[in-house]
This record gives sequence, C-alpha cells and structure tokens, in this order.
Amino acid sequence: MREADGIILGSPVYFGSATPQLISLLDRAAYVQRNREELFSGKIGGPIVVARRAGHNFTLAQLLLWYFVDDVDKEYERIRAFGFEFNAPPMVARENGPKITYFKGPDNVIIEIFQKGN
Repeated sequence: MREADGIILGSPVYFGSATPQLISLLDRAAYVQRNREELFSGKIGGPIVVARRAGHNFTLAQLLLWYFVDDVDKEYERIRAFGFEFNAPPMVARENGPKITYFKGPDNVIIEIFQKGN
C-alpha cells in the first residue's frame, strides 16, 4: 500500500457490510497512518462493492470513509498543478461542516474531494 500510486478497495457485501478481513486491514492501515502523516498522502483510489440483493449503499459509504482527505486545499493545489479543471475552489458547506470541491477527471468523470468537518 505504501508504494502504490493508488488504492482500490473491493468487497462483496456480507450481512450489509464489507468483509471483516478488509475492515481489519483498513483499521490497521489507518492506525499506522496516524503515526506517519504522509504515508497515504496523495494517493488516489476508490471502492467497488458487489451484492446480490441489498447492502450496496452502506458498504460503499463504509469504504468511502477510508478515503477522507486531511487537507482539501493542499490536494486542490496539487491536482490543479496537473491541469485538471475544478468547478470552484474548496468550500465549506455549512459551519463546522465538510469542505468539498469537484473536478473533472479522466473521461470527464466528476470526482469529489471531501474533507471531514469539525
């Protein structure tokens, strides 16, 4: 994970959640990240979930939470330097709320950058 350019997480939905093995890996990786602030900084990625009947939305949200950005402003400047087009600079939606911005990624897919609020 440390040497990868990006991290894609995938999990089937088991009882409305990602597999315990994947959650355990993410918990441990997040614990290591707390002591090394730049360990996963600048990495891109996204989750993939598969289910037969239900649980897609919760499991997708559960895995998306792992991709929080600690400093949206820093990522905004870094990604802009590569020439990507943003809809607007990062903004806070409401007092103590999340800070967000969007940009056009490959194939004009809109990508959101999200920083957890206070």
